[in-house]
Amino acid sequence: MTADAAPTSDSDYAQHFIEQAMPLLDQLYCGARRWTASQFDAEDLVQETMLSGFKGFRRYREGTNLRAWLFRIMYNTGSAAIAPGRAGRPRCFATNSTMHT
Repeated sequence: MTADAAPTSDSDYAQHFIEQAMPLLDQLYCGARRWTASQFDAEDLVQETMLSGFKGFRRYREGTNLRAWLFRIMYNTGSAAIAPGRAGRPRCFATNSTMHT
């Protein structure tokens, strides 16, 4: 797909997201790693961010800052994962707490 062609089908949107978001993966991981308590939490947070970004990519306005958009998604996702009433870092996103031990 060319840079100025607007995606029209689901596969076009998927390809467009991959082309634009994947180069930002390392930056997202570095940001998540600074914010979370462990490598595994950072990986989970980035995975959740990319999934949410992919699901909402049709709402992304072309020409705006994709990096900032994804970091906002990551912040919102991580903030939602913090236990109620508990300050600090997001808890593990894994459903099985022994998954990473």
